[in-house]
Amino acid sequence: MTKIRIAACSAILALFPAGLSVAQDNQTMTPPAANMQANDKTKTLSAEQTISDWKPEPKKAAKAMMDKYGQPRGVTPHRLIWTDKAPFTEIILINEEIQHDFPMPHKDCLEHVVNFKVPTDKVGDLAEFDGSIIVDRTRGTLSARCDSEAHNLLALNLAWDIINNKKSVEEARKAYGQMAMKAMKGEKGEYLTKLMFQPMPRAGDAGTTTVEGQPNEAQPAVARSDASQEQSTDKTRQDAKNQRKLVGVIAVIPLAASDAALPRGAKFDTDVSAADDIRETLAEATEAAFTKGGLNDIVERFVDRDRNRLEKAGQMKDETLDGRIAQLQKAWKDKYGQEFDIKEARVYTNLGFAQGEITDAATFANQWPVDPTPMKEGEGAQPAGGKVLTDQIQDQGNIENGREIAVVRMPAEFGLPELRASFIDEAFGWKINVPNNLSAEQLHANVLKHLTYMGENMDKWPADVNDAYRAATHHVLMAVYGVDVPRANGGEKN
Repeated sequence: MTKIRIAACSAILALFPAGLSVAQDNQTMTPPAANMQANDKTKTLSAEQTISDWKPEPKKAAKAMMDKYGQPRGVTPHRLIWTDKAPFTEIILINEEIQHDFPMPHKDCLEHVVNFKVPTDKVGDLAEFDGSIIVDRTRGTLSARCDSEAHNLLALNLAWDIINNKKSVEEARKAYGQMAMKAMKGEKGEYLTKLMFQPMPRAGDAGTTTVEGQPNEAQPAVARSDASQEQSTDKTRQDAKNQRKLVGVIAVIPLAASDAALPRGAKFDTDVSAADDIRETLAEATEAAFTKGGLNDIVERFVDRDRNRLEKAGQMKDETLDGRIAQLQKAWKDKYGQEFDIKEARVYTNLGFAQGEITDAATFANQWPVDPTPMKEGEGAQPAGGKVLTDQIQDQGNIENGREIAVVRMPAEFGLPELRASFIDEAFGWKINVPNNLSAEQLHANVLKHLTYMGENMDKWPADVNDAYRAATHHVLMAVYGVDVPRANGGEKN
């Protein structure tokens, strides 16, 4: 099992230099919560009794966590564990006082865990930032361990800033000390009171097999191409991606160069190795749309410039939207007997993919993203390039020579039009590029409109759950690209 433990204990309140430390506390490995379940009465007694003779800092943290989150789900003589306390996957408290001197001497004992995929090239920066940040690449989690929830939130939020190049390591260390000092004076800003980013579903990375002759990771049984009878040696991740064209989870449907819809200024590539990553992005965006408060998580699947421009959408609170989502969640479970959870290998079986590389950024920018509905040329979307001059290309973000791009085609089905979505490869993976004229308010309104349409037309949902998931994705992409819901008699509404 690959586990990188860095330490980002954002805590205590002042700024003192501290050397890099890598967490060595093997005892903080989280035992399965299912093995520690007991009835409520037993949990209540054991939690209170367990901390009665604990060390001072852990006992103080235990009382604070129980006051806020109630009784822990897991209790052992050495630790308490709360699970699924949004936005945290786990909250782990141990009866230890681990000495930590950044930003001033204090004792670590409390860990807050979120699902998050940290780019490997940022792991070192996080370790340099704070020794109590913990990155588990295999499991797909990021956590901070300190003496309080506020300090852990501060550490996680500054780690996010480092990952997104909003702050350098030194800037983040300085900001931590400054905000912590203000908190001592009663001035707690939002960095200490809430998580400033959305956790990522499906953040785990199982790695790749490097030993010859070992079986590939298990895959769901789905239709494959004839050539898929051969087993991949899976020597490297890139090899596995390339081989998926023939032997992968889904038989990829490449678009011909003449049908690829790649703009001028991009070189068409017969390789479609990005297909699996793009399917994952589609699944995550769709699941976010069907989650209360998930609008920000949709925006996280956009390219960086779009994320920065539309981050306001994630801050909009709308009881109407949340109510519609709750209705759809219940109806989904009633009809299909399962929670809304996309298995992309079974769902996205008929998408068309075209992949390429930008060769002339100035020309490309004026035609990107591609028209989502090619049959309706001239309507709606403003290119991400916005008719810019060559020296302004940098302002568009990631539109640069050598950058990989892709177009995905969803065929017309379920009474919905053919749709094309534009993707760019970023450090965090393949992201959706949306038009520059899409505002946060429009995105919110579009998502609400399409979810409302689905809620009002439940009788038209496909009988097969995988078809239904694909229809949901179709609606989410239509919302993202400003394509209206169908008319009652076919076609789109005006």
